[in-house]
Amino acid sequence: MSPPNYTYPAILQALEANGDMTMVDLVADLQASRSTIQHNLRRLQDEGKIHVCGWVAPRKQGLWAPVYTLGAGVSPKMPRQAKAEVRRRQLAWHKKKTLTNRLAANQGNVFATLIAQVA
Repeated sequence: MSPPNYTYPAILQALEANGDMTMVDLVADLQASRSTIQHNLRRLQDEGKIHVCGWVAPRKQGLWAPVYTLGAGVSPKMPRQAKAEVRRRQLAWHKKKTLTNRLAANQGNVFATLIAQVA
């Protein structure tokens, strides 16, 4: 016999009490692990007890976070990032990687390290 699942009803109660919530909000509210919350959210969605009502944009980088609400409904698709934003992040990563490589190559020489940071 498997142990009782206390997270499943707790998610429903939290959504009923607080309204729409993301997975991060649920993790903080219920003091449970991300994997436990994610597993139960997937089960609740498959059973039609909750659905995604919107998406929250990432702060710096990463994927959009789904916002869950009670009840059955049609979940909107995750929005796509603008190509300019993706390109800006790629260039920032490349610039940081280039600086890291220059600093690693000139690690023993203090003056070369300073020049690499400026250039």
